Amino acid sequence: MIDTASYAEKQGTLRIIAVALILFSALLALIGRFFYWQILCPDSTMDDDIWHPRTLEILPRRGDILDCTGHPLALEIPYYHICCAPKSIKPEKWPEIAERLAALVGEPRDAILNTLRENSDKYYARLAWYVPAAKARVVKTWNLGLYPEATPGRGYPEGDVAGHILGFVNVAGKGSCGVEGFYNEKLAGEKGLERLYDGPRGSVSVEYRPAKDGADLVLTVNRTMQYEVEKALREVIQKERAESGTIIVLEPKTGAILAMASFPSYDPNNYAETPQKLFPNPAISKQYEPGSVMKIVTLAAGLDSGIITQDSTYIDNGYILVGGRPIRNSDGNAYGRATMTQILAHSLNVGAATISMELRADRFYRYLRSFGFGELSGVDLAGEVAGTVHIPGGPDWSEADLGTNAFGQGIAVTPLQMVTAVAAVANGGVLMKPYIVKEVRQSNRVQVIEPKAVRRVISSKAARDLTEMMVEAVETGAKAITVEGHLIAGKTGTAEIPIPGGYDPRPTAVVASFVGFAPAEDPRFVILVNVEHPQVERWGGTVAGPVFRALAKRFFTLLDIPPNQAVLAQRQ
Repeated sequence: MIDTASYAEKQGTLRIIAVALILFSALLALIGRFFYWQILCPDSTMDDDIWHPRTLEILPRRGDILDCTGHPLALEIPYYHICCAPKSIKPEKWPEIAERLAALVGEPRDAILNTLRENSDKYYARLAWYVPAAKARVVKTWNLGLYPEATPGRGYPEGDVAGHILGFVNVAGKGSCGVEGFYNEKLAGEKGLERLYDGPRGSVSVEYRPAKDGADLVLTVNRTMQYEVEKALREVIQKERAESGTIIVLEPKTGAILAMASFPSYDPNNYAETPQKLFPNPAISKQYEPGSVMKIVTLAAGLDSGIITQDSTYIDNGYILVGGRPIRNSDGNAYGRATMTQILAHSLNVGAATISMELRADRFYRYLRSFGFGELSGVDLAGEVAGTVHIPGGPDWSEADLGTNAFGQGIAVTPLQMVTAVAAVANGGVLMKPYIVKEVRQSNRVQVIEPKAVRRVISSKAARDLTEMMVEAVETGAKAITVEGHLIAGKTGTAEIPIPGGYDPRPTAVVASFVGFAPAEDPRFVILVNVEHPQVERWGGTVAGPVFRALAKRFFTLLDIPPNQAVLAQRQ
């Protein structure tokens, strides 16, 4: 006998399950259809009269640039585009919007009004670009249907400090010049995107790919040293009424650039108003004839090759013929029996040419190349040039160049090449690759840039001997440059400026320079000072030398370098 009650209960349960399955299947079908409409084929559901497609670039955060202590030199700052939905704004409101926005952001009123008209059937339009945050906040108080859309911008909190080092980011978001240009790809990151449909109830996102932020860069540059260098450069330019100048500070043991400045410079915040001729960094892109500071390299080659020793002498008659060309000392004097140190102390052109003649062309130019002249140093800054070194067998070389190149005439170098070459002497004869970024930080990973030795250019003994000679040259020939309690190894230079057909005859047409390192017994820094077209004085020792001394004194304090007690006792 069938249990009627039990049978009815089972039937009811089956009906409930069937209804639930039908409802669940319908829900799945609805979800599937929604997925198809919104994800796989959104265009099929979007009526062009109501919905308007738009692809939005998602800009990554551009990496910051920091000095060696972590102080920001370049960073991202927020700017805003002013946007609206023209179709949702009554046309009679458009003139008021154009009037008020034009007055706020400095854009033409008619241009804003035309944008509203051209996008009258759209739910999205940009009326102004790159508006500062303060002005964007004002727009929000108007209640006119405008709203700010955030976008990244670039700011340089120190203004024109380190302008040539940093470079700038142009309106297209691309780095140009300096670190910004050289490391643009690392700093920029990778863009993302979002596909949107704008409609009367807002925007619908149908696709999203996030951006990848750029890396932060930590420089070798010390902000305080950079400030001191720029201050000293401005002061000497003003004092000497000079046209331009460059100062570089290098750490000889690593090749790290501690400071680098040239005048005139510019403020990266205002690059759009800057003459383009100021963008290249003269420290790495401007060639010049170095003059007598090149005698350091000539003596280095002589010592390393064994042609001369510290005790060597020669007869200085005041002139020497090289390739049929007479070469004379800059002061016109003859020094009779002269020492190698006197070549440095009195800057004797005849002595330098005598050494290069003894070396002969093939060996002399091998040393020049070994020290890095005539080739790129590989520094991580945009815009470096290689300089110009004519070599035997080349169409522009003559035998006379063997003599003149020995004292820095007829050869073109960059300031960075010159200071790097002298740093090799300070570093015991090893040439280091100059660099300016010491760390790359991205996604919690830190890449440390290790110093790189390029090659040994002279023996450690030759470097020690030359350092002693440079110290003695300063102590006897440039006492005004000495610093109490410290030994300085250095050399002055006063180079004529070439023009087509010869050299500029004006007495002020010179590059007055001084290059040196300290403390001589354990060098911590090398400083090159170049001042072009000084109008008051003209000699490297009187123009550039005092700048070197003032900076060296300041750096001894900043780097906590105590006086050498033996030197103090010797000078008392």
